Amino acid sequence: MKISCLFVAIVSFMFLVSSPAGAFTVYNDTGSTIAVQGNDCPDCYKAKIKAGEQGACPADRAGCRGNTFISFQVPGINCNLRCNKKTPADGWVTISTRQTDKGARARCDVYDGKGKELTAGNP
Repeated sequence: MKISCLFVAIVSFMFLVSSPAGAFTVYNDTGSTIAVQGNDCPDCYKAKIKAGEQGACPADRAGCRGNTFISFQVPGINCNLRCNKKTPADGWVTISTRQTDKGARARCDVYDGKGKELTAGNP
């Protein structure tokens, strides 16, 4: 009886402290609200993210388990861009803008779940 009670307590604790793996986050480092959408997946992530904020795609949703391209729109810069690397499970994307001699440019940086930059620069 003590063993089964201990087992139930351990399993219950594991469910309470664990979260689903595979979610990804999109950070908006632009000065505008951006439209963001996952591609190539069922029930893909789709959101509008205000300047300086982030949007998270929860792993319990089929289209949020990583390995998807992220498309985005930055008002006044371009119509629709896509990051040139798939966002991995537990990874994140940072979308930013920078000024060049040719005007404002959007930038998409993709990172894995450990913080390693997988790609940097323009989509």
